Order: sequence, then structure tokens, then C-alpha cells
Amino acid sequence: MTSSALPGDRTPTVRVRVEMSRLSDQIADQIEAQILHGDLDSGKRLPSEAELCAEFDVSRSVIRDALRTLDARGLVEARPGRGTIIRAPNQEALSLAVMSQLMRSELSMADVVSARATVDIGLVPLAAERATDDQIATVRESYDAFSNAVERELWEECSAAHVLFHVGLIDAVNTPALSIILSPMQHVIMLSTLPAAEEWHRTWAEELPLHEAIMDSLTARNTDALHQSITRHYDWIRAFPHGRETLFRDISAVGDLLRSRFYRTGRPG
Repeated sequence: MTSSALPGDRTPTVRVRVEMSRLSDQIADQIEAQILHGDLDSGKRLPSEAELCAEFDVSRSVIRDALRTLDARGLVEARPGRGTIIRAPNQEALSLAVMSQLMRSELSMADVVSARATVDIGLVPLAAERATDDQIATVRESYDAFSNAVERELWEECSAAHVLFHVGLIDAVNTPALSIILSPMQHVIMLSTLPAAEEWHRTWAEELPLHEAIMDSLTARNTDALHQSITRHYDWIRAFPHGRETLFRDISAVGDLLRSRFYRTGRPG
């Protein structure tokens, strides 16, 4: 193994350890490990392609493949005039990995909904005891946004508020590690509850009272009532015909949403 520091305070050191495997993948893995470990700081630029070629003793095409892999993982981004910058920590890379696994699997929409139900029914009732007043207020804000969007028939805003509502419930369990681990569910929620276009109005209008019951139970800090309201919510979802037996990867809205700004940001537009 060799180690060298490149000149300039903007250029972090990349340690080199290349073994027998597809070179670009291994280089990407090594740089990723250093980013995740904190050895390479967010906001700093990686060495240039030429410098990385020299460091790893590989061709420019190998380095470019490695950088594309890191970009796809959400770890770096190319910025004109600045080079390749290490991105700040975010949940997008993990979320994309979860989406990739679901897309490659034989799982149906019903399977995805069942997984969501297991997590929410098992965990969310704990929020009645553990949530702070501020966390409850955040969930209330999302619920109000959802309700207002239903009234105004702004369906994409319904989806965005719906995601924030459910993410807020998980956050209100007040276990930070769970919030990080379960953050990819934000995107699963988007896809597993997205109805066909012609069903938007009926879906959200019928679902609103179920969310109201959840909100009221959380506000009252009533654990039993919160468990019952969450369970009723998922009983309704399981009964509603959203093509639940269709494979997750075959839902047309999945591909559309993955490519949209809404998926990347949680906001329409």
C-alpha cells in the first residue's frame, strides 16, 4: 500500500490499495470507504483525473468509471470549474440503493406495503409516549398541508405532504438511529402509495379521515388509539385496489417518479 499527499489544502489524500478485481469498482469502493469514514471531507475536491491516474497507476478511463460510480452513489458531484467535489452526507445514496434492490427483486406492491405496515404498526404507537411537543407539531404541520392539498385538489402536493407525515411519525418515535435507518422508506412510501392518475381524488379524499385519526391519537398521546388508527390505515390500504399484485418494478409510476424532481427532493415542481 502506498500513501501520498497532493499539494494544496483543497486536495485531500487518497490512499491507494488496488487488488485483483474490476479496477474501477475497487477504486470507487476505496474512495467511498474513506468518504464514509470521514478521511475525505465534504465540500473538498478530489484530486484531478490525472492525479488519480498517477495515484492508482491506472488509465483515465478506469478513473472516469470509478467517478461515475461514486456520482451514482450520491457521494461526489462534478462542478464546472471546481472538479469533482465530495458531497455532504445525505440519505439519497442509501435510498437509491434500496430502490435499486426493490427494482431488481420479484417483490410486488403488496409486499412493499406489507413491509411498511410491519414497521409503522410496530413502531409508530411508541410516538404517543416518546414524541416531543415539537415533533408532534411537525407531524401536525404535514397533516394540515395534506388536508389543504386534498381540498384544493393539488395531487402532487398531497403526495409530498403524505410522505412528510409518515416520515414525521417515524421521527416522533424519538430514536435517532431508527430515523436514519428507516429514511429510505420515505421513497418507498411515495411509490407504494401512488395511485393511478384517475384515482388521485378518491384515494386521497378517502385516506384523509384515516390520517386525521392518527393525528388525533398522537396529539392525545393515546398509545392504544394510535395503534388502532395505524392498523385501520393499513387495513384500508390493503383493501384498496392499487394493482397490489403487480411487481414493484412493473408499476409505470415507479419509473416516472424515480426520474422526477419530486423523487429527488420530496417536493413537486
